[in-house]
Amino acid sequence: MEPSPPPPMYTVFGHGLIQSCQIDEHVYHESLVHPALLSHPCPKSVYIGGGGEGSTAREVLRHKSVERCVMVDIDADVVTFCKDHLPENAAAFADPRLELIIDDAKAMEAEAIRGEEDSQKMYEDFVKDTNTSVDEKTKAIVSKSDMKAKAEQDKVEAETERDGVMGELEQLANENADLHKSCDFTLKNFELRQKARDDEVAALGQSKAVFSGANLGMKGM
Repeated sequence: MEPSPPPPMYTVFGHGLIQSCQIDEHVYHESLVHPALLSHPCPKSVYIGGGGEGSTAREVLRHKSVERCVMVDIDADVVTFCKDHLPENAAAFADPRLELIIDDAKAMEAEAIRGEEDSQKMYEDFVKDTNTSVDEKTKAIVSKSDMKAKAEQDKVEAETERDGVMGELEQLANENADLHKSCDFTLKNFELRQKARDDEVAALGQSKAVFSGANLGMKGM
């Protein structure tokens, strides 16, 4: 029995140039992918610019840590041909982690770079505005702290002055109470003192009359 003929081996051409040979493409793609990914402690997201045959994606997706692989290729026909005729890459094209975009990779890269530059400028402007705002708020805080310190000092001085005024008022209240007591005593005893003085004047008058009569009697003798 004659052995079966070997399966056909494809060679992918693009613009008259060899792009990939099925028989040995693994040597190139393994060397392209694994040193880079193994140098990373935990690769999760990978971008492939080109790679329409799917071999680069195949090697990338061998790494279990990869959660997302984005492959951008401009030629949809090449991608479709390789999906249909390269069985070694079928699993890679079917892997849900692979995100296939048919577009110009260079244009997308340029757009991504512009977007990153715009984002960087926006971030720098944000940092600048934030620093300016922080400086202004810091100055405002310092100013308000000074105002607070002065207000507290004024409060202490006002409380000291208030305590002094309260002491004077208390002293005046005590003096007023003493005056009230003296006045009350005077008013309360005025009639008694007035009667005692009247009695004293009357006694003096009687004494004077007695002495006057005594003098007349002695002259008659």
